[in-house]
Amino acid sequence: MMNEPWGYLKSGKKMRREGWRDVAFAISVPGLLSSLYLAYHALFRGTSLYCPATGSFDCNVVTSSPYSSLFGVNVAYLGLAWFLVVIALFALERRDVLLPIWAVGVVFVAYLVGTEIFLIHSICAYCTVAHASAVLLGIPVLKLPEDEV
Repeated sequence: MMNEPWGYLKSGKKMRREGWRDVAFAISVPGLLSSLYLAYHALFRGTSLYCPATGSFDCNVVTSSPYSSLFGVNVAYLGLAWFLVVIALFALERRDVLLPIWAVGVVFVAYLVGTEIFLIHSICAYCTVAHASAVLLGIPVLKLPEDEV
């Protein structure tokens, strides 16, 4: 009978941990898919992104700009790799590494959004989905219980 409360507490922590992991995976999916689509487009340059060019939104302008690469690597590949690493770290419950990786991602998102707004003068809808997913991943990163990692 004494083991029941302990079992309840352990299962409660496990449920909290798995709950935040599930939230992280749900938040990651749109960003991962968006990054995957952008990486596909970067790999096959002859393809055109399905993105209406209206007003300030034009994905093709953003993805073909000189700012779409960093040190010779297309930022779509960097975004895809970042999401894959973050998903793997959540699966492995490595909060100690997740926090700095997430912070680097948020700083990079700020750079990319600033570049879109102030230098390219156009916004990519797919990029925005990836940026929003990356920033929102901070919620489960910060909420994942430390004592369970």
